[in-house]
Amino acid sequence: DRMSGANLAELVDSFASITGVSKAVATALLRKHKLNLEVALNEFYTNPETILQPERKRVSSDDIAALFERYADGDEIDAEGIENLCNDLKIDIMDPVMLMFAWQLDAKVNCVFSREEWMKGMNVLGVDSIPTLKARLEQLRTSTSVNKIAYKPFYNFCFLYSREPGQKNVQLAMALAVWELILKPRWPLYPRFAEYLQVQNENQKIKVINKDTWHLLYEFTCCCSDNFEAYKEDDAWPIVIDDFVAYVK
Repeated sequence: DRMSGANLAELVDSFASITGVSKAVATALLRKHKLNLEVALNEFYTNPETILQPERKRVSSDDIAALFERYADGDEIDAEGIENLCNDLKIDIMDPVMLMFAWQLDAKVNCVFSREEWMKGMNVLGVDSIPTLKARLEQLRTSTSVNKIAYKPFYNFCFLYSREPGQKNVQLAMALAVWELILKPRWPLYPRFAEYLQVQNENQKIKVINKDTWHLLYEFTCCCSDNFEAYKEDDAWPIVIDDFVAYVK
């Protein structure tokens, strides 16, 4: 992989602060996966309830349900409900941490949280009130922002969350809007990349972004943060990335 690991103590701290599990559970999962943070996180997000069950402090399902009702219209919280939630959290609706919240809920449709997603996700987060949710989101923001590997599952989730229902790819305008929030603050070359995509779009060359390009772009930003020294043409990057490098050079 293009991203190298860190020592066990650092990995355990990262895993525990992102997922909310104890250090003992974090250590066991990381050891099980030979200290591969990415694989361990994937296992956690595939089945968080089972891993959290034995040790999670009890949260009130009644309080979580009551919170849902406060923002819901029927069986889902829509864009208006999310805006009201943001007001109560005192968080800007365009703050990337709200995408992190959607990630933690494993939300399937953009700007919609179903009752099931809310109940399950708030339980996994271990929160049942606005103050505890706000604190947990800030913890999540901090723990993922400093660790490139920990940020990756969130970044990859944003591809799924940004697709129109029933679509395989993300529309370019949507991709740019989301990357503005999740990539621009982390990647000095992003403004040039956005400019390149706009040119390609005007020439009718790029209309949508596929999953492969989305995922590999993140790897590219990690190895080629502010220059192309680590870039090798025979590394099998998507054509969008090869063409971008040629565009800048």
